[in-house]
Formats: sequence, structure tokens, C-alpha cells
Amino acid sequence: MTYEVDGEERTLTLTPDQITCDADSVHGLAVSNDPQGRFSIRLDGDHRGSVGAGSDEGLVLFEAAELDLSGSDAVLTIGESKGEVSVVEGWEPGDDVNVTADDAERHPAALSGSITCEAAVTVPTTEP
Repeated sequence: MTYEVDGEERTLTLTPDQITCDADSVHGLAVSNDPQGRFSIRLDGDHRGSVGAGSDEGLVLFEAAELDLSGSDAVLTIGESKGEVSVVEGWEPGDDVNVTADDAERHPAALSGSITCEAAVTVPTTEP
């Protein structure tokens, strides 16, 4: 994910240890990698997604209502999708994760990348 704080572009890359894919969603968890975090992407309906990670830059949460998703064989691709990131600067791993919206600064953000599943990924298309 890419976002900007005080004119400085920041990029956060999540490398999951575990990925779970089913017909409706894709989830991942990064425990042994830095940054630690998780992601969740809905494949049905409105293609909602979120990514949360604790990094040197603080606690970062990305949310978007309509991700640009495509599937090819076992790879789910997220085209550059606009959303919002909430950043709690100064947060460090081991700090309390029960923060509130008032603790965070919000910034426009973009999410992109690819996720490899064990089986073929199908992204349903929405009919107009």
C-alpha cells in the first residue's frame, strides 16, 4: 500500500506467512515477517478489502470499498485501488492494539499487489 503523510510518500509491503483462499474471500497473516499484520479481501459483492500492519511507521490500517480485482489461475491481482489509510504514528509492536479512530490520522491511499492461492481464484463480475 502507498500513502502520503506530510508530503512524504510511504510504502508498506505485507508479506504473509499464511494465506487462506475460498470462493468468497482471501485472507492472509504475517507473523514472522516485518511488518506483522493481516489482510482480508472479499471476492463476492462489492470487493471490499482491508490491510492492517504494525511497522516502523506505526500502526497502519487500509480500507477500501471497491478493489480492482482479477484472477488468473491461482493468482489474485489487485490493480491500483484507491482507499483510505488510518495511521497511528509512534505505535510499536507490543503496544496496545485497542486504539480508537481518534488515535489515528487519515490519509488517501492506494493498494496494489498479487496473492498466490493454492487453487484457482475466481473473481465474480458484477452485472450492471
